[in-house]
Amino acid sequence: MPRGGVKRVFLPFQKARAIVLKLGLKSVKEWKEWSKSGERPTNIPSHPDRVYRDKGWVSWPHWLGYECNRKRKRTDISKGSEG
Repeated sequence: MPRGGVKRVFLPFQKARAIVLKLGLKSVKEWKEWSKSGERPTNIPSHPDRVYRDKGWVSWPHWLGYECNRKRKRTDISKGSEG
């Protein structure tokens, strides 16, 4: 059960994603800022990757509607901006 003992009811994946796509967010950082801003409706999860894991989730670029132009090797990610 979630914090506070209240089970949250979220929109189905496709409906929530349709709303999110209209926002025009271009990164996970922008998502997190918007999510914490108080503008996120309570029926859209702050962690859609967890909530929709087996219900349509593909990736953050898919959720937000942007193309991932940068492809980095896993080892590059661990080095930060050095790669």
